[in-house]
Amino acid sequence: MYRTLFRTRYFIGVLILMLLTGCGAQMAQLAGVPIVDPADKLAIAAAIKVETNDATGVTTVTAPIIFHDNNVTGNSYSFRSWLLDSGEHPQGQFQIVVIAKVDHWMLLRQAYSEGEELETLQMDREENCRKSGCIYTEYIGINLDMAQATGYAQTGITFRVVGARGNVDMTIPPEYIAAFMEEFAKYKTAQT
Repeated sequence: MYRTLFRTRYFIGVLILMLLTGCGAQMAQLAGVPIVDPADKLAIAAAIKVETNDATGVTTVTAPIIFHDNNVTGNSYSFRSWLLDSGEHPQGQFQIVVIAKVDHWMLLRQAYSEGEELETLQMDREENCRKSGCIYTEYIGINLDMAQATGYAQTGITFRVVGARGNVDMTIPPEYIAAFMEEFAKYKTAQT
């Protein structure tokens, strides 16, 4: 009996250790979340999602979620834009979506890149508490116009989102944005 109990605890301990040391990627894939290298343009292009809201006629084109620093339980980002049913691109707007998962509220409010303010939108905040503690998730949108998005497709972007109680730093490689911009242009052309 004690041997079985020991084996069970040992198995659970190994399972937890595996999850904490990199098997989270496999768990994410099992849950249907693609793990994509942000520098692999072909993989990014293949994972782009296009969804149309039939009620509004707005089509959202979204790049795959990237787990920053390959940490599936940490911060992540995505890139998206919209098209009207007429094929129009409203205001030429693109958006980086930052998802910060932390152990305390950071109260994120403003993004900066190379000392310049970026147009920032506080989208949502969620609190998920269990007996073991809480995870706080903050969703931030960084709005870009066509010129900015095209420029970052060449150079990539490093930015900091500043909050009252902490900051989130991220780097998005040019390949990720370039792959999105190319696929978005193809989809836009097909719409018109």
